[in-house]
Amino acid sequence: MTARRIADARPWKEEIFGCCSDVNICCYGCFCTACLFGENVHTVNPDAGFCGACCCYCLTEAGCCCLVHKPARIRFREAYGLEEGHGLSGDLCASWCCSLCGVCQEAREIKIRGSPETAVIGGLPGAPISTTGNQSRTTLPATGALVTQPR
Repeated sequence: MTARRIADARPWKEEIFGCCSDVNICCYGCFCTACLFGENVHTVNPDAGFCGACCCYCLTEAGCCCLVHKPARIRFREAYGLEEGHGLSGDLCASWCCSLCGVCQEAREIKIRGSPETAVIGGLPGAPISTTGNQSRTTLPATGALVTQPR
């Protein structure tokens, strides 16, 4: 994140331990964290792909999911212009100690803010990504986020 973007960083609208504030996301995250993580990654970066992110999370879920979650969380924050937070809400703790809570928090933020192309970043409306003939738009089931992806 550049110095200007850090200065413009906004607080999260959702708390790290607010998992139960959205029962659908909470249940989806509890029973299939890797799938919810894949949706979050795909919303922020459609080129990354849902399946790849989901599989990487599954492979590292036994105590090492922070290896894939922390970089994805940093990219997520940058896409939405969010501050890192401190202590339990920081990227390292959210991805190492409370990955499920962090993934659910990200999904709730997506649900509130929409996909990064429609979110307000740094106080200014984000420029929508134009779709060309080789792209399609998809709504993800858990968050309802609209994403653009190659056909």
